[in-house]
Amino acid sequence: MAGFGSLFVYTFAVFVKPLSTEFHWNREARPLGFGLAAITLGLISPLLGRLIDRFGPRRIILALHDGLRLCDCPPNGRLHLQLKT
Repeated sequence: MAGFGSLFVYTFAVFVKPLSTEFHWNREARPLGFGLAAITLGLISPLLGRLIDRFGPRRIILALHDGLRLCDCPPNGRLHLQLKT
């Protein structure tokens, strides 16, 4: 079974160069992002596991999806795309 944790850990090296180029990260900033993401994942996993055991994976995934969609909407209710030229 592939989860976010295993995908994140084993595929981070694939994304290091494109992310570093895009955001102009130096060598010190690269492991900082990985470390913060790994610590966050480690801290949130027990709570997420309990929620999945209690409510089931489908309800949790839908709740997280809806929460992320709400974060993406501006206060005026209009959806917009950020275009990069």
